[in-house]
Amino acid sequence: MPKQSPTALTMATLDALGYFPTTKDGGGEVERRITSKIKRDWGHFADIIRVHPVHGWLVLQVTSDSNLSARVTKCLRQESLLACLLAPSTAVQVWGWSVRRGQNHVRRFSFGLEGDKPTAVQIGKATIAEEVRTT
Repeated sequence: MPKQSPTALTMATLDALGYFPTTKDGGGEVERRITSKIKRDWGHFADIIRVHPVHGWLVLQVTSDSNLSARVTKCLRQESLLACLLAPSTAVQVWGWSVRRGQNHVRRFSFGLEGDKPTAVQIGKATIAEEVRTT
């Protein structure tokens, strides 16, 4: 199986789950280029923003599984913005991708509020096929 980027894997999964793109290019990627080599994520942590007719908004940071912990920390550093986003119809998550035995796997963390402080909780491990079946 050819290796795909975490972004490509995430976009394919979101398409299969019925999430709609939110950008004019149709993908939902929200980075803006500072220079040809430096990019800035929306809110300093979001790679993709999509919307679902039932589940509402999903704000995502995507990465490799080995970099997942650093990306969760990166999101938690944006405490004020994260607290504003964690409204009833907005989900903020970090997805970390890896390949095991020839299959793509995703580990997911979701953010919530404990009082007024954002926290991160692991919400699952799955292959893409398992993820699509359970939604």
